[in-house]
Amino acid sequence: MKKLMTLFIFIGIVSQFSCDKCRNVDCFTPPPTLLFKIQDATTGLDYLKSNAIAPESVAIFSVSEMVTHKLESFDQDSIFQFRDIEIGWETGVNRIDYELRIDTLVIPFQFHTENVSEDCCAFFRIEDVPANDQAIFQSGINQITFKINL
Repeated sequence: MKKLMTLFIFIGIVSQFSCDKCRNVDCFTPPPTLLFKIQDATTGLDYLKSNAIAPESVAIFSVSEMVTHKLESFDQDSIFQFRDIEIGWETGVNRIDYELRIDTLVIPFQFHTENVSEDCCAFFRIEDVPANDQAIFQSGINQITFKINL
């Protein structure tokens, strides 16, 4: 009986340390940044580049969290864009509704990310960004182009 008990304890100790393939693995990738630009729906004119819209009048509002995200604006390759680094942290199916707000104009859109763990690593995956007439998502660069008429 004593040998059997010792065998069970030994198997328990070995299984504790040998089966945890993720032990001492530190792997985490933050959520993707969302880029977006605002164009005229008919002509494709970049409203921000042409100064038709002031960058400070543009905001992304999280409907579920009831907060406005901080945005970074930048000019890349003669295209004026915004960067939202907060949107990817809001994960789950109950946190997908957002609004692009330009002064009094409100354009609803959805952006759905999930926090995923695979192969000892935690990361965020874009699950769904439904397109509509005013919001077109390009997955390779994580960019939404809003096509509007002022």
